[in-house]
Amino acid sequence: LSTAIIPQMASDFFSDKKNLKKNIFIQTGLIMVIGFPIIGSMLLFTDNIIVLWMGAEYLSAVPIVRILLIGVLIRITFYVINQLPGSIGNAKVKFLGGFFGLICWLSIILLSYKEFGVLSFAYGMVGGTIGSSSLMLFYSIKIIKNVNS
Repeated sequence: LSTAIIPQMASDFFSDKKNLKKNIFIQTGLIMVIGFPIIGSMLLFTDNIIVLWMGAEYLSAVPIVRILLIGVLIRITFYVINQLPGSIGNAKVKFLGGFFGLICWLSIILLSYKEFGVLSFAYGMVGGTIGSSSLMLFYSIKIIKNVNS
């Protein structure tokens, strides 16, 4: 997916700035149209999927899988916008976004492990995704505003 999105955004940024914002919305919409029904169905039928795939003895994994699927929904929502800094050659911001997400993930695990146990890893993943996506969104909005000014 990124092999199609990143070159398109780079091309828009460097040669067709008027279409950058429009293409981000279109690409995000396409990913959501494809991804949300699949992940939504998996969320609804997690119990059945776990039983069919691994057996009833693994039903205790259902809460963890559901939390991870919510993290996937968040990643789907912000996937395209998270690619913008890297697509224009700003690897530093991409690194900082990933590093901030890692710090959020580790912090949530350390602060919640005693209370939630293994679930804290799933909560940490969602928190890390929200943290890194928020930073990338902030920076991407700055890029888009500078393009349109």
